[in-house]
Amino acid sequence: MPMKNLIFRFLLFCCCFCIPSVFAEDATPADQKTVFLIPVRQAIFHPQLYLLRRGVEKAVEADADAIILLMDTPGGSVKIMQEMVNPIIDVGIPTYTLVESEAISAGAIIAMATDQIYMTPRSTIGDAMPVIMGQGGYEELGEAEREKIESYMDAIARSIAQAKGRNETLIRAMVRRSVEFKLEDGTVISPEGNILTLTNQEAELLLPDGTRLLSEGTVADLEEMLEILGLENAELIELIPSMADDLALLITKLAPI
Repeated sequence: MPMKNLIFRFLLFCCCFCIPSVFAEDATPADQKTVFLIPVRQAIFHPQLYLLRRGVEKAVEADADAIILLMDTPGGSVKIMQEMVNPIIDVGIPTYTLVESEAISAGAIIAMATDQIYMTPRSTIGDAMPVIMGQGGYEELGEAEREKIESYMDAIARSIAQAKGRNETLIRAMVRRSVEFKLEDGTVISPEGNILTLTNQEAELLLPDGTRLLSEGTVADLEEMLEILGLENAELIELIPSMADDLALLITKLAPI
């Protein structure tokens, strides 16, 4: 059989037997709130983008009361990160991030595009300085190349800070070593020459104006977070990667080979 026909039949099989992304649920009472849970637990590449887009679309269709990103990621593609920010930053539904372990690099920027961030004990967020990966690891960049990449990431970070009312200097300190971040009382959180990464305790620091530095607080788990938000009795609909998502992730991993 020609190779072209084999590929066509394989793709047709995948399309026909993909597992639905959301578990089927019984009809929800009219007065019960609905929360969509979208996992971001892999490196940031196309599979996570597709899952997030689908989750946001379904949440909008269902007129959901909240969207929560369940985040544990080391980062990933800057381009994919920007495409993941776009669907959630102006969705019109309250959005939250629960940092389960780490929200690093692209993950930190995506988290800051949601309305509120909560973190679990010993979790971290930050270190969004862009890097280039080569076959042997990180590639050394020339001064002009680094400035071009960092300037682009800096602009994305600033635009998110402006849209969400976040501290621009704090976000920029996660992107550029040259940016120092200190509190109004002069306390230096991240000196010039360092990239800012915050622990859960540092991120929830209470500022003189009554606001928090970055996160709304530390919670033991999703259940405690839902209680704080008044959503403890909400119907939870968690997006599940489909067979197509798993196939996309496999292709992403095999692409360099």
